[in-house]
Amino acid sequence: MRIGIDAHYVGVREGGNERHFENILRCLGRVAGADDEYFAFSYRGAARGRVPNGAITHLPFRQRSVVWQRAVELPRYCRQLGLDVLHVPFNFLPAFSCRKIVTIHDLSFLHVPDAHAPLERLRLILLTRLAARWADRVLTVSNVVKRDIAERYKVDAARITVTPNAVDRSLLIEAYARLRERGRGDHHLVLAGRSGRASAQLFRLVHEQGLDAVIHHVGERAPAALAGLYSAATALVIPSLYESFGIPVLEAMSCGCPVLSSWAGALPEVCGGAGLLFDPRDADALAAHLERVLDDAALRADLARRGLANCERFSWERTAAIVETVYHSL
Repeated sequence: MRIGIDAHYVGVREGGNERHFENILRCLGRVAGADDEYFAFSYRGAARGRVPNGAITHLPFRQRSVVWQRAVELPRYCRQLGLDVLHVPFNFLPAFSCRKIVTIHDLSFLHVPDAHAPLERLRLILLTRLAARWADRVLTVSNVVKRDIAERYKVDAARITVTPNAVDRSLLIEAYARLRERGRGDHHLVLAGRSGRASAQLFRLVHEQGLDAVIHHVGERAPAALAGLYSAATALVIPSLYESFGIPVLEAMSCGCPVLSSWAGALPEVCGGAGLLFDPRDADALAAHLERVLDDAALRADLARRGLANCERFSWERTAAIVETVYHSL
């Protein structure tokens, strides 16, 4: 079977979606059948440097524009290579003659609309609906999102396969401020991640609370740098209003870092009882959890132990094997 994988952002930018596909590519060679041929397409072959997998042939997109890649370059590769299956990682699925698999990571544009610019949200709404209906199979990262896709887009749940990952900040600022009001000012807060539309408002809140000296935004970080942050942290806080999976939960747990997570979306599923959960709209509840974790060394040790055990449920090799099985089911 000749299988094409659109890896256009791997090696170009960092993020949960990109890491998901990078790890799938890395592991596919270990689970592929003897008669399988894999082709990965990325901008100027950038994925080759991130995934030096001898079982995968890397081919370049010449243009950076994703629209051009999908409209011109991918169809050309499909014809030239005679692909049996094309796996597209994001919610944009052109009409190709070969069988198609799409990974829909989340529907956050429906659950947290303010996180997206209006035109971008409209684009995601339209393209995701089309992709879910046109694809021969849909992959997603959690049972929560699987149910969401099936219900919203009337997709037969049998066509959707869960391929899990493996290893609103303003609420966190408010909770941290309240913690300091209680005399717990001996810990600094480090914010990591890509700046988005709400960043200016977030930084303004930090300044208004007089917390500029103790809250640090370090921006987007590669996985190796994140491991250092997790290992040095007393705890990781995930205050999200919605998460389709939540890779940082497993990253922190694998480093022995206790996790405090909102109960939104798929986070309880991923935490597996190994983290402290809270209402993402209740700053007082989060502040209380933070105080407990800071004061109780035994609790921190127990959360770290349970977190490491929880990580054993997830493996990129197992996920790649699930993906490979879906390829062969078409």
